[in-house]
Amino acid sequence: MKTSKGSKPKKFNVVLEAAHASHVSLAGEFNAWNTTTHPMNKDKSGVWKISLNLLPGAYQYRFFVDGGWQ
Repeated sequence: MKTSKGSKPKKFNVVLEAAHASHVSLAGEFNAWNTTTHPMNKDKSGVWKISLNLLPGAYQYRFFVDGGWQ
């Protein structure tokens, strides 16, 4: 991941359609692949959402859904 000097965090929105799921979290390079630090919130239509403030750049990430990677 590369960031430029003086870069400021920007809002990054992530969504996942998984109405069947009971627990979803987001893990990636931004949190050392920790599956517990970024739980997502489910809306009434079954869409899971989270907003993060990250420095500009490229990040790898995955969803952790009901105890398994997706």
